[in-house]
Amino acid sequence: MMKKISIIVLLLSYVLITTHTSYAMNYRSFEDVNFVRPIRLIHQFTEEEYETYYKHVQKRKFYGWQTHLVYEDIKVKFISETVFVYHNDGKSAIDYHYKAKTKELRQYDISVSGSLGINSNKNDKTFKNGLTASLKMDFKYKNQVEIQEDTELKIKIDPQTKLRYYYYGEGLITNGVAARYVLYFLKEKGGFEVFLVTTHYPRLEILPI
Repeated sequence: MMKKISIIVLLLSYVLITTHTSYAMNYRSFEDVNFVRPIRLIHQFTEEEYETYYKHVQKRKFYGWQTHLVYEDIKVKFISETVFVYHNDGKSAIDYHYKAKTKELRQYDISVSGSLGINSNKNDKTFKNGLTASLKMDFKYKNQVEIQEDTELKIKIDPQTKLRYYYYGEGLITNGVAARYVLYFLKEKGGFEVFLVTTHYPRLEILPI
């Protein structure tokens, strides 16, 4: 009899222990992204659009960058990833116990096109040849933020409902084109894009199946 009771308790109680480790923020791989107003990312620009935008940076200079912003600080809401979804399609409630350690390092990401380049290492990611400084943006220092926290959830999942645990965030996207000149000669040009995370945190939802 005791053996049968133990089996029933195990079936009605589910425990999950895991570690969620940080990743370099890659906004193009997010599960879901929604912009508050229409925007085109640099990989979506057509050749005709690039040619139009390049007209704003074709004035030659002795040395340095010419830049032109196409979209600036466009707000975006996103789901970076779903950690787990648990369905209770039975007839009895289930006690769900979840433990996790989260760690997040990089709070921004950048992309380029054309002949522009990126300097990247485990602690930093910036545009090459001084473009970061030329844009006068402070995202370079956001990667110094480090967050470590333990998450523990104890929740009862009613029959015919599902539990979803995911990471929700908001951010800003700025993009445009740039051209670098040396002795009045064009050395490189292309598109640049900066995705800056303003908030990012776990969310829990219980929904009917």
